Amino acid sequence: MSRVFLFAGPSLYGLNRDLISSSSVVLLPPAKRDDIRHLIEKESPGVIILADGNFHNVLAVSHVELRTAINMGWDVWGCSSMGAIRACEMAQLGMKGYGQVYQSFMDDPDFRDDEVALLHGPAPDYFPVSEPLVNIRFFLNQLVTKTRISTDQSLQIIGYLSECWYGDRSLYALKQLLGNTEEMKHFDHYRIKNIDLQNMLLERPWQWTK
Repeated sequence: MSRVFLFAGPSLYGLNRDLISSSSVVLLPPAKRDDIRHLIEKESPGVIILADGNFHNVLAVSHVELRTAINMGWDVWGCSSMGAIRACEMAQLGMKGYGQVYQSFMDDPDFRDDEVALLHGPAPDYFPVSEPLVNIRFFLNQLVTKTRISTDQSLQIIGYLSECWYGDRSLYALKQLLGNTEEMKHFDHYRIKNIDLQNMLLERPWQWTK
């Protein structure tokens, strides 16, 4: 059976860590430049899942190292965050994508990379200091569907937060803009980045997709 290596950090926040142990997944920190290269140099080809990646004060994981892994026979997947971005960018080169965040990048060429960016605490908890815009967008879309807010109100909030630095996009800011704290009680249910990773670990698509 192929070994599965998962690069993840903040997209694991709030998830049951038994998902990792029960899936026989080797958990690695968010990827930075050359982490993929170092992995494929020392391990036999298996499965790579790129969820989270660093980019603040280091170089981001490169397309070249991911393409090299694919050419060497690795099954390379992306989801949730940096992985969803790279999977969209490299869909024609053999990288596979999973989840709603990935699909958003595929469906909308104007969907920006900073939709998935956030500030977070250090390992192992990766506590979110700010909130990714993609999670907020998903949350507001559900409120519109449930007629809790209007489409115009949702667009106004998204428009305002889109102009903010991603580190300033917080649940506190969202509460101020929404003006309804009652709706915020179950925000964890709308963290789509985390939900995508959870579903991927549960469904294990690499077992039935080649």
